[in-house]
Amino acid sequence: MALSAPATPGSSPFNLPWPLTGGRGLFGLDPVRGALLFWGALMAFTLLFVVLSALLTRWQWSRLNRAEARAAAADSARHALTPIERARLRAEAGDLIRQAAATAAAAKRAQSKVEEARAMREAAQSARETAWQAFDAAQRAYEEALREAAALSTKEATDSIEPAVTARECRATVVTSTFGTS
Repeated sequence: MALSAPATPGSSPFNLPWPLTGGRGLFGLDPVRGALLFWGALMAFTLLFVVLSALLTRWQWSRLNRAEARAAAADSARHALTPIERARLRAEAGDLIRQAAATAAAAKRAQSKVEEARAMREAAQSARETAWQAFDAAQRAYEEALREAAALSTKEATDSIEPAVTARECRATVVTSTFGTS
């Protein structure tokens, strides 16, 4: 069904509570201003609702936080040490401090013994090297004396003269000249 245009330009085929000509409408205002006022009131109500819910939430959280703080304080009070326990812990701490001091002193003594052993090792190594040098010199002197004795014995054998020094006497001479008399 098609709608027909109203007979007069200011009249409407619908029965509305306000006139379309800009006269008095909703809230006693024309329709546009009434709609804007209604929208503003709706926005104000929404904003008021959001603010109130935020305040309520903050109050509730602060109340819960205070309750948790009280519970934590009560819990820590339950776990607080008694004076007897504190005294026992102080005594144990004193024992541990004494043990630590004794351990530190023992470590210091061990360190000094290590230094002494290192010095003795270096002195022994030095004496060992000196002894090896003396031994090498004695060995060379002994070999030289044997060569001289052998040369002298071959010369005496060829000359038919009695040997002046035997090999055993030569060795004794070399040993006492190198290491000193005993």
